[in-house]
Amino acid sequence: LVDFRGHGGSEGRVTSLGYREALDVEAACAWAHRRRGAVLLYGSSMGVAAVLRAVALGIAAPDGLLLESPFDRLLTTLRRRLRLLKLPPWPAAELILFWGGQQLGFDAFRHNPRDSAAAVSTPTTVLHAEGDLRSTLGDATQVVSSLRGPSRLVTFPGSRHGRLRTVDPHRWVRAVGALLEDLPPFDRSREAGVPSSRQA
Repeated sequence: LVDFRGHGGSEGRVTSLGYREALDVEAACAWAHRRRGAVLLYGSSMGVAAVLRAVALGIAAPDGLLLESPFDRLLTTLRRRLRLLKLPPWPAAELILFWGGQQLGFDAFRHNPRDSAAAVSTPTTVLHAEGDLRSTLGDATQVVSSLRGPSRLVTFPGSRHGRLRTVDPHRWVRAVGALLEDLPPFDRSREAGVPSSRQA
């Protein structure tokens, strides 16, 4: 498991909500490819944005994606958060995104996982809580419908934003197992220390 910059045990105090964290995904994916034959990337919430951006940019090439609780656009997500806090979403959301983007050096209005998904053909399973108020089922549907490759949406009734594995372990395991079964068998010669026929 990887802590993004500014999270958990990693250094830093600033987050870009998945924009620069895509570089962390690149590094983690490269590390995993050097050690294993197949790589499955798992991202939750902000992690979804980072994973989709990395794959869309072509800086990470996993064999499959497991995405949990995605948001579709940063602007709509911020507006929703402000409403939950009983604050007026306009013009606060636009001002926050503009100023935050200026401070971090990127266009926050264009940081949209559903747009990144349109450049992703990797087999993907999206898990989403039906009662999620932070990123809605509509968000997840937008992301899934934008994906270019084989995809599946698995919903979790009666649950909210959070770790779905703990909410319904059996449904979570079945969804992950189905994704793994859908992946083509990987070439074990790609594993570290085993030369492939092309290398031999």
